[in-house]
Amino acid sequence: MLFATSLLISFALQTYAHYLTVPVDYTVYKNGSETFKFQNTVYDNKDSFIKEIKKKLPDVPLNSLLIEVNSGYCKYGSSGIESLNKFVIVTLNYPSNCIYMPKSEVFIQISSVKNKLKYKCNSNYFNSYISANQCMKDIKVFDKFKSQEKLLGNDFFGKIVWHSIWKKCYYKCFTGSNFKELIGRLLIELNRYRESFQLKPVVLSYTLYVSAFKFAKKMAKNGKEFYIKYKKIPMLGVFNVIYKPFGSIQMNKWYTQFLSLKQSNHVLNKVEKKNLNGLFSRHTTKVGFGVVMKENHLYIACMYK
Repeated sequence: MLFATSLLISFALQTYAHYLTVPVDYTVYKNGSETFKFQNTVYDNKDSFIKEIKKKLPDVPLNSLLIEVNSGYCKYGSSGIESLNKFVIVTLNYPSNCIYMPKSEVFIQISSVKNKLKYKCNSNYFNSYISANQCMKDIKVFDKFKSQEKLLGNDFFGKIVWHSIWKKCYYKCFTGSNFKELIGRLLIELNRYRESFQLKPVVLSYTLYVSAFKFAKKMAKNGKEFYIKYKKIPMLGVFNVIYKPFGSIQMNKWYTQFLSLKQSNHVLNKVEKKNLNGLFSRHTTKVGFGVVMKENHLYIACMYK
């Protein structure tokens, strides 16, 4: 029965709204009574607990909630199953039996940040369940894209470098923690290319990060006209708009464009050429990456000094 219920929940996770897990100290006593401890408050029955949850999380559908059991005992199974997470279904008409789900299964989580409840998806924090649910939907859709390598430039060394840095790091990997992984790997890749030109490595600058983020934000807000305008303006930076799952190939694209400058048939104008040259200049010592997501695209800017 327990196994069958777990299968049903697994199926629901794939077909309906994504589940939000609520961390709770859940205890079932020998007499059948149960308690729920959430945010230092103990509720002695399921009804009172659910009513409080509905007050604190009004935009979350009740059937999208799972109680994540951090401690306590379940009616079925052992609390020492290391490969599984324990949950209790949050519905008034369902018995409070523990459901075991693989730790590999991804859920939306609830967290407290500065005494405010936040929705956590892929190590990113959101103010609403709707935004976090969209984050989960994007992961389900875009993490399936595995064809990035086919879109790389023709340079053999560039392909080797890219593969060594980005192997098995797809959409979910590089969009977590506010693009921390994407930015870190872009920097490593840039320095590998610079090293091949016998240039010193560059380091991240917080000031340049702020500038790059503001630029990427404006680019996302103002769209095509902004993009075209700044392609013709000299600046200490480069930027691009790219389809969400292919953010990992952006540095390879800049590297490939830089190599093409040696050819007479390259497509960059004089300003773009100068801006791109700066990224691979011996005078450049610091960089900052800004990444903004809007709809199905990433707006990526790299400022340098």
